[in-house]
Amino acid sequence: MTDTCRVVDIAIDVGTSVLKVAAVDGEERVLAQGRADIPLLRPSPGAALQDVQVIEHLLRGLLQALADDLGETHRVDKIAWSSAMHSLLLVDAKGAPLGPAYTWLDGRAAAVARDCWDHGPGRNLYGRTGTPIHPLSPLIKLRWLRQTGARDLAAARHILSIKEWLWWRSFGNYEVDYATASASGVLDIHRGDWSAAALAYAGVDAEQLSKLVTREWQRPLRREDPIFPPQWAGACACLGASDGVLAQWGMGALTEDILGVSLGTSMAVRRYSPLPRLSRRTRNFAYRVDDHHWLVGTASNNGGPMLDWVRRYSFGADVGFTEALAAAARATPSSLLCLPFLAGERAPLWRADARAAFLDIDTRDGPAEFLYAAVEGLFFTLRWLYEDLQGQAPRPARAIIVSGHLFHSAWATQLLANILCLPVRVAGGADVALLGAIRWARNTPHSARRADASTEDWSFSPRPEARTEERYARFRKAAQALYT
Repeated sequence: MTDTCRVVDIAIDVGTSVLKVAAVDGEERVLAQGRADIPLLRPSPGAALQDVQVIEHLLRGLLQALADDLGETHRVDKIAWSSAMHSLLLVDAKGAPLGPAYTWLDGRAAAVARDCWDHGPGRNLYGRTGTPIHPLSPLIKLRWLRQTGARDLAAARHILSIKEWLWWRSFGNYEVDYATASASGVLDIHRGDWSAAALAYAGVDAEQLSKLVTREWQRPLRREDPIFPPQWAGACACLGASDGVLAQWGMGALTEDILGVSLGTSMAVRRYSPLPRLSRRTRNFAYRVDDHHWLVGTASNNGGPMLDWVRRYSFGADVGFTEALAAAARATPSSLLCLPFLAGERAPLWRADARAAFLDIDTRDGPAEFLYAAVEGLFFTLRWLYEDLQGQAPRPARAIIVSGHLFHSAWATQLLANILCLPVRVAGGADVALLGAIRWARNTPHSARRADASTEDWSFSPRPEARTEERYARFRKAAQALYT
């Protein structure tokens, strides 16, 4: 290290499909970054698994490349973690995985979820844990594994998420932040401890779960750490939070009247709340962040994969996403309507067996019209989610901050503003979950200043149209006719 080295912090985001890392300076400038695709294993219908040892290998490579890029002119001070919610991993007494990790996309516990909600303790568990009763929930997966007599569960000494296992690999301690724990479906969001009722339903003991730690919890890196480069020894690592919480931090959407919308593998509408607001009708989530804040929102299974499917089958694999979106911007007005439920659906339908459909296809509809309809269908779903969430809000939302590659297209962002009838701003700069992890580690929610700006400062103002309202009404009627 040189005497004049610059201080940087490192953010890690373990997503559902992509692993990302970034080095960020004190002005929130990204100095170096890397990413790698995480293989999703689908050995049987409904399965969606990941190999944590592959993830560790990918992470080691990305972090070493980051260290090489930074060289000796930078000193790493803090390291913060973000991760996708709802992963489940079973390990033995030595920490060795007993199989691949289950991701939220794994839907094989659908029948258990239905039975829990319709005939079992689902409503009570939902009220205590704030996690929707759905096959995405690790709680429901644990019950399913117990009912199917899975040998891995019987042999499991520890039950944890992918992030917790990577943390254990570095520090030898089983520890978990409240946001990640809350998404397991086993945390009592009111008391801030593991729920006895959820543990009993899952058939597991609290001793099998990680120690809950507060947001201030940190551990110093050791030179012999198996994941991080040795030159970063002495830097402080914090567990961070879930990607949903950190996306809000990265956007600066930390008041109840500013909503955050993320569109990636899935979609979500979220707000930071001082209370765990729940509704059995909408089955929204409320994940505990700390003693005074909860992440309240609702989410759809569908997002980018729906658009990618339409792109590949309408335009062909040789046409990139940006080019296809540019064509969709010039789509001819059409009656074509898309129900974008390609991966089943959480909110608003709560039907794991839902599927995508195109309605009112005309001979004049081509690739551009199909992709436009798919974008519109996702945005209609977002409006449905937004309306459900607003039904329990103390005051109306003033504006929305969005993140996702789709919103790099101005026409798509304007369309969302028109459909939601709210001002929309695109989160700029670094990936919001990575940026949120940095702000979380520094405890500096800088973009709160932006969230307090007047709505005239927002990038896209709504342009309400009667045709949009008519099409949205058709969308809801069609979806309800098919799936409710």
